[in-house]
Amino acid sequence: MRRSATIVVLVCLACASGRTPPSSQAVTHGSPAPDRVLGIVLGKVFNPAAFTRQSCVRARDFAFRRGSYSVVTDDVLFGVPHEHDDSAAVLAALDSFTVCVGETQELRATAIVTLSDSIVGNAHIFWPVERQAPVFERLLTTLKESYGEPIQDKYGDAFWSADSLELSLNHRGFYNDAASLSLSDGRMCEHFERLVHQQHAAPLYTDSLGNPDPRSNHCWVRREQ
Repeated sequence: MRRSATIVVLVCLACASGRTPPSSQAVTHGSPAPDRVLGIVLGKVFNPAAFTRQSCVRARDFAFRRGSYSVVTDDVLFGVPHEHDDSAAVLAALDSFTVCVGETQELRATAIVTLSDSIVGNAHIFWPVERQAPVFERLLTTLKESYGEPIQDKYGDAFWSADSLELSLNHRGFYNDAASLSLSDGRMCEHFERLVHQQHAAPLYTDSLGNPDPRSNHCWVRREQ
């Protein structure tokens, strides 16, 4: 996961249009879709009651919260397949979204929640003070109880996915080296990508062999066991 230095303001506050087929390798059979964590629910109206405190701003304002544009903005807010600089198209696209930052009632985590027309489409959740973060194994055990066995990548991070929905448990977050959670709906990411690239098509990213790289070109792809 790409990371930036710890962002003081946040601590104080507490694809291109193409796509790959939805994952047929969803969550464990019989488990619910991974659409919620710590009171934050994808596809529902933002619920302030899930937080002890929260503040909402335009996504453009969030991008400039330190006075200059942060290149990881769209990583945090949308889980994009590739980063964007602060072009006019990107800033105009950000104006279509709202960002709410708050402290969750459960586990007192900081959550950065992305909204489109008040509907939750993405959330990045972390603990600004690393020593206060639950250990990775504790979070993993809790999430297994809800969603079953995860898919794990080569870094040991865990994922639960179903079509465009994904919940990930990471050993590190964007802002520090403590465990973090990301909850995302690839459809919001695709909406952002379409807005950014509506005038000029997105570049085609390739791997080391020159083949199209799905993870750099699409908001969600099938994750293999």
